[in-house]
Amino acid sequence: MERLSLALEQLARSGRMGDADAEGWRFVRTTQAELAATANLSRQTVNGLIGELVAQQKLRAAYGGLWVPAA
Repeated sequence: MERLSLALEQLARSGRMGDADAEGWRFVRTTQAELAATANLSRQTVNGLIGELVAQQKLRAAYGGLWVPAA
């Protein structure tokens, strides 16, 4: 989970994160494969971790990327 969080932060710093919406969520344009490579994890592991975060409502999955809470 820590590796995935760090990979999302790295993508956010690279300018791939949009502005926050009215509910305070920001869109990060990425793929599971890209996150897996950045986090040095398998795509299947990233898929499982994303599923856990979505179930905990800490992340929203969308076509072409992920919605993350604005920090």
